[in-house]
Amino acid sequence: MKLTTQQKLQILKDIENNLSLGLVKALTLFETKLDEMKSAKEKEFNDELSALNKKLIDVQLQVKDGVDGESIIGPKGLPGKDSVVAGPKGDKPVAGVDYPIPKNGLPGEGIPGLPGKDGDNGSPDKPEEIAIKLNETTGSVKRKVIMGLEEELVSIKKAIREKSAGGQSGGGMGKVLHEEFSTSSATTTITTVSRIAGNGTALWVFYNGQQLMKGTHYTIGSDQRNITFVITLQDDTKVSVTYIRT
Repeated sequence: MKLTTQQKLQILKDIENNLSLGLVKALTLFETKLDEMKSAKEKEFNDELSALNKKLIDVQLQVKDGVDGESIIGPKGLPGKDSVVAGPKGDKPVAGVDYPIPKNGLPGEGIPGLPGKDGDNGSPDKPEEIAIKLNETTGSVKRKVIMGLEEELVSIKKAIREKSAGGQSGGGMGKVLHEEFSTSSATTTITTVSRIAGNGTALWVFYNGQQLMKGTHYTIGSDQRNITFVITLQDDTKVSVTYIRT
């Protein structure tokens, strides 16, 4: 399964723009490639099977019925004689008397085995199935597991700090806060302690370690504190919110 240079660049671009959406697109593309390979192998197998059936039919047409033959019974032979008669059972051999006691040999050198076959490509689950399984887990996916997420958050905070210090007058960037909420299937809204900067856009919401997207998974109230979920949460789960307060 090979990807074109354009497809590889597009995957990197999607991941750079939106990590979660980029990963989903990449998994979808891999699944499409696997389906294409499967269809090609199925067609090749069917063509070979059809050719084999044709050869078998040709062979069957060439076989003709033979003439019925008569069996010939020969004369009766003489009775056979008994073979060698079994002798009495011998004594159990004694080590050191009937045969030498074996000594420990020198350590042998192992011969490296042949390289094993390549394993299967990733999980057979589809992107939607992977997302459902992640949503059902409790705190199993942490931010540090998502490659580059911690560095990206630090870079964003640094960029906001530099922009606030260099171009605007006043108090500069607000303090970065982190809050965690215990949620269940009955949870539809959570409320932060402080107002969220940027008209409610300067925040990052994670559900059991998976980042949620504004508009797709949740909305922000006009008070810039209430976070209302569009999706249905599971029991015994966690929602963590990192935001910049006004």
